Amino acid sequence: MLKRAVLFSLVAVALSISNAFAQNQKAPQNNVEKGKYQNVVVVPFTAQDDVKIKPEQLKSINDSIIKELQNTKKFKQVLREGETPTDSSAPTLKITGVVVKFKEGSRAKRYFIGFGAGKSKVIANVKYIDQQTDNVIVEHTSDGDVFMGLFGGDSGGAKSELAGDIAKFAKKTFF
Repeated sequence: MLKRAVLFSLVAVALSISNAFAQNQKAPQNNVEKGKYQNVVVVPFTAQDDVKIKPEQLKSINDSIIKELQNTKKFKQVLREGETPTDSSAPTLKITGVVVKFKEGSRAKRYFIGFGAGKSKVIANVKYIDQQTDNVIVEHTSDGDVFMGLFGGDSGGAKSELAGDIAKFAKKTFF
């Protein structure tokens, strides 16, 4: 009887902890007004000081984000920083981020060794900001990686995967 009571208590504690964790994971999205933002502006991502990434690789990340956001077909306009929407009064979301980890990896290692050798990885802390108020609505850590593929896979796939993750998060959060 005592064993049953202890077991029941442990299950109850585990369920309450998992429920609390699930609520914390959803909390930032509950305050978001779905369908509000008609346009999105992508601000060029930067890199943390200790991250070795070339400017053209950062540009490639931004280009991929714009492409993936356009592919969601949720925003009327997907713009680069400095471009203005045709309807400037329409609510606009601004996306910006900082690359906190970048590892270009090795295509040859992915091809010849496999099993995760030569893996490409990129991680960015992303902010979704209301352009009118400049208030951060939600923050999210996105990542992308390539650990295999045809002839070892292209390390640019990690950037595309990061961009896809950002677009998917935006679509899920704001629509």
